[in-house]
Amino acid sequence: MSLRDIANPKKKPRERYTRQLSAKEVRAMKKRGYDAERELVHMLRDVGFSAIRVPVSAPSKEPLPDVFAIKDNIIIAVEVKAQVRYAYY
Repeated sequence: MSLRDIANPKKKPRERYTRQLSAKEVRAMKKRGYDAERELVHMLRDVGFSAIRVPVSAPSKEPLPDVFAIKDNIIIAVEVKAQVRYAYY
């Protein structure tokens, strides 16, 4: 083994971890996303935006955001991601 081999070892690609989800788990994930979208719409409306949730479930070449909000000349488009715990940034 040379020093070059030690300095630049070729790593095997990591195998991707996957698992099967039950129908109940899939429904829970979808509901969590739906609830997060609705909560964001309510938060935006509370601060004066006109906000709507755009329900799009089918994948497409031109993905749409989940929530649109407009206030005066400000337009916001948001793709919502829900986690198990709340994290505010």
